[in-house]
Amino acid sequence: MVKVFLRKVDFKKGIISEMRKIKDFIFEFIFNRLNKVRVYSHLENKYKFIYIHIPKTGGNGILKSLFNLDFGLGHKPLELYYKANRTKFDEYYKFTIVRNPYDRFVSAFNYLKAGGNSQVDIIVLKEELTKHRDVNDFISELKKNPELMVNVMNYVHFMPQTYFLKGNIRATSIDHIGKQEDMETSFNFLKNIFSLNNLELKKQNVTKGYNDTLSYDSKTFLYNLYEEDFRYFDYSSQL
Repeated sequence: MVKVFLRKVDFKKGIISEMRKIKDFIFEFIFNRLNKVRVYSHLENKYKFIYIHIPKTGGNGILKSLFNLDFGLGHKPLELYYKANRTKFDEYYKFTIVRNPYDRFVSAFNYLKAGGNSQVDIIVLKEELTKHRDVNDFISELKKNPELMVNVMNYVHFMPQTYFLKGNIRATSIDHIGKQEDMETSFNFLKNIFSLNNLELKKQNVTKGYNDTLSYDSKTFLYNLYEEDFRYFDYSSQL
């Protein structure tokens, strides 16, 4: 009698679970259409993962090494995945790579000043960046130009890294936060998670460290600007 009851309970739970998946699938389809974006990529659905690609952290490199992917998956915040499909969000493995905020800012500055990509807004920003001889000069301008400051911080490359992991969801929702400075460790860990054998981490371009580039005043400014990143991801200010 008890076994029959338990089978009925399991059957009911299975039906409810499948109904939720169908409901979330329909909702995700509508969500993507309304927002003109495909949140969950084919690769993420295939391997059941969510990768939060924070700009200028070496994210394309780890995707290339793990999945032989030659293009990025976009810079979508964790909350967007949560809103698009709760079933997948709860089931999929979620990870990201972060970087020292000083290095990331310098890397973003150099990348965008050199042209970045062909988006119109990036071209406009490039025109602003090329006015400045170096990153310290650019930071000096940010200090005295609030309008420029607001505009710059709206660019995805300069947004705080915590922006991509926060919102109306638990911070503990992310399963693995790796660091660009120790990419090998994250790569080996994720390789085991996804049962991907005989892979090697493809070498990344190594950029000059911030200590060779940023002035004391610039580092002070950036620490105040990205203080939450420093604290949340346990990076030293090293002023």
